[in-house]
Amino acid sequence: MTKLANILYASELQRRLTAAGSPITVISVHPGAVNTFSDRQSLSRFFKFLIMPIVYLFFEHPDKGAYTSAFAAASEEVGKQRDKYKGTYLMPVGKVAEPTNMARDEALAKELWNSVEKFLLEKGL
Repeated sequence: MTKLANILYASELQRRLTAAGSPITVISVHPGAVNTFSDRQSLSRFFKFLIMPIVYLFFEHPDKGAYTSAFAAASEEVGKQRDKYKGTYLMPVGKVAEPTNMARDEALAKELWNSVEKFLLEKGL
């Protein structure tokens, strides 16, 4: 659900920036399956014994998980081809992917934007 909200919000932000004539490029990023469990001290011994070998086999090290975000933020390719990357969704490593139908729903993106705006106003932000 969080990734869906991220994609919807980013795509609406890109639509608004483009409509305002801004050159800013907004990109949603999926880092891939990243091992964010191994450094947690609170994990039980049982979990570490049974699950961690699987995590190490199938999940990427956090450093490698940052590659797609780094590509989006600092790649010469993105800088030179801004229009190609505006409002896109990137998968590892730096590949443009098609998000789900729901994530491409403009009405839902606008609804999320308006809900966030209303919430922030209610909080005085």
